[in-house]
Amino acid sequence: MRLRDGNTAEENKRIKEFSDWQLAVGDTISPGEVNQESKVEIPDQFVVRNEGRHPIETLFDIVYKDFESSMNSKSYLSSRAILTPTNVWVEDINTRVLEKIPGTCH
Repeated sequence: MRLRDGNTAEENKRIKEFSDWQLAVGDTISPGEVNQESKVEIPDQFVVRNEGRHPIETLFDIVYKDFESSMNSKSYLSSRAILTPTNVWVEDINTRVLEKIPGTCH
């Protein structure tokens, strides 16, 4: 999520809440509960539901809205990213992104 011109007041409020929550987790003073195994409970409003789809597909569609019409724009691509805590998901994410690009990949 990013703050940018054109967001509604509600979108900016949600982005601010998410940013504040991330900072709190990073400072280990999470407003949510941290259990004995040091797992962070993510509030429901920040959870992306995949509704029966592959989770990477759902996440990709949220992060890269209008990908097909915008994929040639450097500013569009450089203003978005899907981050993972480990490299376990990177190959799957890359494969799914490449499948969305028309043409043959080498």
